[in-house]
Amino acid sequence: MEYSCEPRPGLSGRATGNSGASKWNGAGVMSAEVPGPGQSPKPKHNVDRGPLRQVESVRVHSEKELLKEIEKAAAMLVPETDWSVRMNVLQRVQGLVVGGALDFEAFPGMLRQLKDAIASQLHDRRSAIVRQTCQLLNFLAKELRFAFEPMAEFFIPVSPAFALQAVPFHVFELFS
Repeated sequence: MEYSCEPRPGLSGRATGNSGASKWNGAGVMSAEVPGPGQSPKPKHNVDRGPLRQVESVRVHSEKELLKEIEKAAAMLVPETDWSVRMNVLQRVQGLVVGGALDFEAFPGMLRQLKDAIASQLHDRRSAIVRQTCQLLNFLAKELRFAFEPMAEFFIPVSPAFALQAVPFHVFELFS
């Protein structure tokens, strides 16, 4: 059974939220109460591990416009840029694919300009950035299929998740 985690109490000392299934004790620790008859437990919701939101389609009308978008993304995907901006840039790159960037033959080549910038996001301390980067790589692999292979060979040794174990490349072919 899972119980909800209510936000920390405000100045009033009371936990905010709905039915009060969880309460803060005097020591600042939350205690969970069993729901009464006919009540179902609230699902646990962790903002950081919640579902990733869908990206918006980004339409470009020429290869020149697409190249500008890729160059802009590469410039913004640096550790010095605020994490929320980098999150939006990762989603925008995915939005380019949704918007039809695959219609341009030069897109896979342009995408290679982002390899180092994307790889740096895999080492970020903020888990939301790492998750969004993994979602982007997963999406690119599914959409580009065999055109993604050179990038996959680049990212597998970079990712800390893959550094801990040897994963044969044919495993990834099963998921394509």
